[in-house]
Amino acid sequence: MDKRMKCNRAVAVACGLLMITCGRASCTPKPVYGTWGLDFAGEDRVTKPGDDFFRFANGAWLDRTQIPADKSAVGSAWTMSDLTEARLHDMMERFAAKATHQPSDLEGKVGAFYKPFMDQTRIEQLGAKPLASAVDQVRAAKTRDDLAAFAGRNASNLDGTLFTLNIDADLKNPERYTVYVNQGGLGLPDRDYYLKPEFAVQKKNYQGYVAQLLRLIEWPAANARAKNVVEFETRIAGASWTKV
Repeated sequence: MDKRMKCNRAVAVACGLLMITCGRASCTPKPVYGTWGLDFAGEDRVTKPGDDFFRFANGAWLDRTQIPADKSAVGSAWTMSDLTEARLHDMMERFAAKATHQPSDLEGKVGAFYKPFMDQTRIEQLGAKPLASAVDQVRAAKTRDDLAAFAGRNASNLDGTLFTLNIDADLKNPERYTVYVNQGGLGLPDRDYYLKPEFAVQKKNYQGYVAQLLRLIEWPAANARAKNVVEFETRIAGASWTKV
């Protein structure tokens, strides 16, 4: 499973359990409202609203506000997100400290889920062993039909393939659900990383990363196979829709 997907899945599960556990009397955090109304201190009175209303309304705030080095933006939504993450972290650390092997309540399940997820020493000891079954299935696939069958399981095991299938509310009819098919198969953020020359360095580094992953699972001829992987993904990128 992709590391980012694992992290997102873990946080989603924890958030869901947090909402359930906070329905109990033992979890009653007080709301934080801040200052109400318009922040006139953020205005830039030098700028005329008819010339640049955004600057007029926010200029002073923009001038005195620094974006944190570990973030791409700053604002009330980011502050709320940081507070939520801090509360989730404290809650899960507390539950993990007293988690049993077979928990019987929600708090115990949160802790039992979180504890091994954060056990870096154990994760390093296991290495690629937890992936052995999936890797063996890939090795055993000898034909295109075998690979197609393997890829078809991505809806249940969350592995990435050429296409992703999911069910969600129909955008054209909110009274029903529908099946969505999305394009996939690319490890880099966008098709342009494979096709445009200005991303040549990133593409080269990505191929090195693929080779490193193959070596970690002891795949033979890792460098040559990594080249094959990136060439294949480049062909997929060529057939992929642009973001536009």
